[in-house]
Amino acid sequence: MLIRTSLLLCIFFLAACEQVGTLRVVNDMEGSTVLINDEPVGTIRIGYKSLQVPAGNHKIEISKISADGEWRSHATKVVYVPADEIIVADLRTTKTPTQKRLDRLAALVAEAERQTKLAAEAKAKQQKLDRLSGTTVASNGLMWTRCALGLRWTGNRCEGESEKLSLKSANKYVSEMNRDEGFAGFQDWRLPTLEELNTLILCSQRSDVDEWLRGKTCSNPDEPAYDTEAFPNSHKASYLSSTYYRGSTYIFLNNGYNGHGYSYERYSVLLVRGESNN
Repeated sequence: MLIRTSLLLCIFFLAACEQVGTLRVVNDMEGSTVLINDEPVGTIRIGYKSLQVPAGNHKIEISKISADGEWRSHATKVVYVPADEIIVADLRTTKTPTQKRLDRLAALVAEAERQTKLAAEAKAKQQKLDRLSGTTVASNGLMWTRCALGLRWTGNRCEGESEKLSLKSANKYVSEMNRDEGFAGFQDWRLPTLEELNTLILCSQRSDVDEWLRGKTCSNPDEPAYDTEAFPNSHKASYLSSTYYRGSTYIFLNNGYNGHGYSYERYSVLLVRGESNN
């Protein structure tokens, strides 16, 4: 009769008949969240968390996110808890980066790669400008291309064959060049005036256009009459100016000779930018 009564009580009060044990989860990370069979059951306080669990196997998991949200301390363990016994589960966590940290690191890497690429592009551009242009500042604060159009700057000299243009073709070339990418980082290049070309001549400081056009030259025609370091390989050509005098005007840099010809005649071209102080 007693057995039957107990059985009925167990059936009626099922929870009271369940066999349980005590599980003590030990971890030194204060405030870690404890999960039993994927269900949160509390946090670690004073190094442990104790609770009653049904007898059997249990998956224990502890987890904690750092204050900055970038690190996760985590541990998982399966233990068997017998009825009416105390089982100590000592879990040691491993520290792994959260997605937030991974995203931040990925952003930092991407930014570093972007900056590296920009620096490389800037360096390559500068090297190209240094190699191809080699611009220099001559007298009166003007900036000149060291090489005539068609030549390339190799670092210490101009090489290649200069492109000879008429006055109309030269103006068109310079206009299109400025409209596109310009040259050496500037987009305000132009043909020099005859007066500006004459500032490159070192043998004199002439100011009378009529004298220039009558062909006045330096006293020694065998010596280049210009700065050969600033403008290497330029003595073999006549250079076009924007000054119109009965057609095109030009200067022969070897001796400073000034001349004029038909507008359709072709000459080498140096470009200049800035305002002359004349």
